[in-house]
Amino acid sequence: MANARDLLDFARLHCPPPDEIMKGYWSTICASWSTAEFEVFEDRIEVYPADFEPKDIWYEWHTAGEPFSPALLAALPQREA
Repeated sequence: MANARDLLDFARLHCPPPDEIMKGYWSTICASWSTAEFEVFEDRIEVYPADFEPKDIWYEWHTAGEPFSPALLAALPQREA
């Protein structure tokens, strides 16, 4: 799945290692950090903030190879300098 590869390639360079990577409920991949879980679909990424309420879940459309939005990048944890 190309979108999962995009997310994990970005995370490898800019984020601490995920706490967990697992198969999602659908044909998806989930990557989790203490701040949020990211469920990667073929056409979008759903973001579940830690301790979320249903209204807090959001997603964005993503085409493999394209840059991620500033909102998605802000939701990812940053590697400490």
